[in-house]
Amino acid sequence: MNPDNSTDSPRLTRRGFTMLAAAVLAWSPAQAVRAELLFALTHDNATISAHDADTGAILWDFPTPTTPQSGGGNGLAYSGSQLFMATIQEPIIYVIDPTTGDLIDQFNLANPQPTTVLAPIDALGYGHTSFGPTLFALNYTANNIHLLSPENGAVFDSYQLSGFDPVGGIDFNHVTSKLYVTDGAGNVSIVDPETGALEETLAIGGGFRTGLGLVGDRLFLSNQSTNLIEEFDPSSGLTAINSFVTASGPASALAGGPPVPEPATIALAACVTAAATGGRLARRRPVS
Repeated sequence: MNPDNSTDSPRLTRRGFTMLAAAVLAWSPAQAVRAELLFALTHDNATISAHDADTGAILWDFPTPTTPQSGGGNGLAYSGSQLFMATIQEPIIYVIDPTTGDLIDQFNLANPQPTTVLAPIDALGYGHTSFGPTLFALNYTANNIHLLSPENGAVFDSYQLSGFDPVGGIDFNHVTSKLYVTDGAGNVSIVDPETGALEETLAIGGGFRTGLGLVGDRLFLSNQSTNLIEEFDPSSGLTAINSFVTASGPASALAGGPPVPEPATIALAACVTAAATGGRLARRRPVS
């Protein structure tokens, strides 16, 4: 009898124990994060490719929504759910589905003409500031960084970088919350994303870097004259940790982003619940 009309506590049957053991053994911490992605824009074939950041393997690719600038004047940013692309040839930021390449939206930076001239945009990055999610856009002719809304392109704020000549690539470090910016000599400057204050310079060199991408805390750079993408130590910049080649010509823009967590904990909990009940929900006993 069960006078309080409550359900029985589920008992772990032999079948349930087998399911529970299989669920625990099959799960691993690696399942908690999807493969880390690095996006690369190659202007020779007007293509954006999604690379496995560990191996460089191309997982998928699609054509750019507009013709990229052939000298490397292109920007790319990744939010984890959307890609943003810009080129110095037009005052537009394109919002792209990162898996299909479909055009989601576009922000016209010259209509209406803002008080601060935003274009030409040479590089993009995605991160967080006191304004919330923020799209960083580099106007390399004025050395300005514009903080934009990733929802509609509205300007949150702008500031001018000083102490170096910013050009090529920018991205946001999601671990340290700093903005990384390349210069014409291939060095990387680390600045405060809110103010642009220069905090540190990584003397990497190696010529003009057209692309910079940060996958979490991992620093990737591409070069204007080769089809090589290199990973460097994000704290010193002195050691090339890894490298791989693009499919077609130099990468004129790179984009990383934060790792995307999978709901592995929820899935494991569901397996445990199902296992504990033998794969069935507990039934109520009839009231006597």
